[in-house]
Parts: sequence; structure tokens; C-alpha cells
Amino acid sequence: MAYSGVKIEGLEGLQDILGDLGPRAARNLNRSTIHAVAGIVRKEARKKAPKDEGTLKKAIKAKRRKPRHPDYPYSDVMVEHGRNAKNDAWYWRFVEYGTQDLPARPFIQPAIDGIRYDIPAIYRKEFANKLAKMLAKKRKR
Repeated sequence: MAYSGVKIEGLEGLQDILGDLGPRAARNLNRSTIHAVAGIVRKEARKKAPKDEGTLKKAIKAKRRKPRHPDYPYSDVMVEHGRNAKNDAWYWRFVEYGTQDLPARPFIQPAIDGIRYDIPAIYRKEFANKLAKMLAKKRKR
């Protein structure tokens, strides 16, 4: 099974801003920004997913994952499936990669490829929005 990850690099000034906020606030800000970027990837994947009865589109989720190190947060874009899934799209692999009899109709990989080069700009925009909200909340207190 192919796995495609996206790593964001080249945000050197970010460490200075995060250092001024304090470690806990910086981690929370970074975590929420990464999750917001994953939400945008999820939205793109839902747009590209083929629509039969809509279960596949509803099953595409952005989920936070516990990081190995607190300074490196993870958020995955995944297709919900299995016994406990609200929208069980167990067949998503057959659609994405195809079978002997069914041609592939990829929707996740094209969504990632479509915004791969825009991710640093999306990250900066989401970071600025989250930072502004956090500072406004701190000013209120």
C-alpha cells in the first residue's frame, strides 16, 4: 500500500514566535495549525472522491495522532472503516487503487498532489489565524 506524507519545512521564523509564547501555548498552537492543514487536505479529498451514495465522502476524516515527541504533532487524513465506524467505507482501497476488474479512481493521492506545493502558504495562513485568535483570547483575560 502506498503512503504519502507531507513534511513542512522552511519556517525558520516560527521558532522565534513560538519561543515568546511559552512552551505549552506554542505546542497547542502548532498542534491546532497542523490539524487545520489536515482539514484542508480532507476537504480536497472529499471533493475528489467519487459519489455513489455519499458514504465514502463522509468517511474521509482528519484525525489527530499522539506524537512521539510533543514538539512534532501529527494529523492524519484517513478513511473511516471497520465495525465501529459511523460511515463504514471498507471499500475505499478498491476505489483508490483499483482491482483486477475495476479501474482505479484515485481521490486521496490527487488531493495531496494538488495542494502539496501550497501547503507552506496554507500553514502560514492558518498559523496567523490561530495566533491572532490566541492573542485575542489572552488579551480578554
